[in-house]
Amino acid sequence: MEGLSCRQPTAKACASGSASPAGRLVAFHDLVYLKSGAVHRSNTLAIGCALLVIVLLSALRSTAQTTDSQTQTRQDQETLRVLTEEVLVPIIAYNEHEHADPTLEADDILLLEDGMPQQVRSVRRVPADVLLLLDTGGDVNPAKDLKTTRAVAARLIAQLRADDRVAIMQVNERVEILQHWTTDKQTAARAVMERLFSGRRSRLAQALQVAAEYLATSSSLNRHLVLFTDGAGTSLEPISREALARKLMQTGATMHFFDYSELGREEIARREAIVRPRERSRVAEEVLRELPQQARPIYRTPGGITIDLDRQRRQRIEEYKKAMRDGAAQLRALAAETGGIARSPASTEEMLARAEEVARNIAAQYIITYAPRRPLGSASEGERRRIEVAPRRAGLQLKARRAYVYVERKPG
Repeated sequence: MEGLSCRQPTAKACASGSASPAGRLVAFHDLVYLKSGAVHRSNTLAIGCALLVIVLLSALRSTAQTTDSQTQTRQDQETLRVLTEEVLVPIIAYNEHEHADPTLEADDILLLEDGMPQQVRSVRRVPADVLLLLDTGGDVNPAKDLKTTRAVAARLIAQLRADDRVAIMQVNERVEILQHWTTDKQTAARAVMERLFSGRRSRLAQALQVAAEYLATSSSLNRHLVLFTDGAGTSLEPISREALARKLMQTGATMHFFDYSELGREEIARREAIVRPRERSRVAEEVLRELPQQARPIYRTPGGITIDLDRQRRQRIEEYKKAMRDGAAQLRALAAETGGIARSPASTEEMLARAEEVARNIAAQYIITYAPRRPLGSASEGERRRIEVAPRRAGLQLKARRAYVYVERKPG
């Protein structure tokens, strides 16, 4: 027992005589004394130290076993996972007065997936993320001008709710983000007024792909893409068009389409005519200044006709018209598929009114959830499932996307 660390303090404590030793080893001394009777006091104290070490070791072993048990329990709990399946669907709800319905509940909605009734689990309103994609490219359609686009975009931004976020993207010769997500509507409107510019061509198909990727990074469940274009610039092969539509569908965004083709159709037809009235003098101003004063009004006065002999120009206009028809039809179908609205205003005033209509649709949108009765575990990547909604309450008007595309979410 001489190797114990308590040996020297014990000797000092016992040197004072036959009185009971002081300190924390007294209990051990009494215990040994009652059991042995004739044990020498120093040996008794040494045995007490040994018992203390044994008790400490036992306590450490018990603590280690408890820690191992807790670790094992924790590991068992971590490996216990509950798999749930839930589909989120944006849905627009209006009351009989054509206003957003603030009282929508799960029992108000009849929902079918591929014709099979589903049980709606939850209904909630969340702030929206709204991406404005402004097409300012192309020199054929005069209606697609900066003045109109700026005015309509600014009107729409002003009508959004305070907690909605907005981002601005423009497309002409290049695709550019003018303003990233922000709730500051004045900052967004300033980006439209000050940073928007026009170009001679439109890379609309590329812009739609960039927009889909940008929307996929949104943290909101309520996503919207608002597109200002005449549809030209989406001329892709049929497979590429289908892939682009699927990519936009996978973002879960609702797409709204402002169609400029109708607004510019009359002006395009006028420009396409071979023979048309002359609108202004074709004589350069510097030439007019060299003419006698009395002759200048004659040459400045519009009149007569213009004969267009540029066949290539007319061919380019014809190709542009076809691109508008095909592109606009595709975009209208995509807007309907995602539950959005597509409008072809015939005037600037009507386009401004449609901006307010789109803002009302965004404000009236809910997010509903349900667990599909046909498990998603049996679905293949990219599978398309059809959705139908109908109101169960009188006066309620509902509108939702027509389908969703299954995308497997990887863990982590």
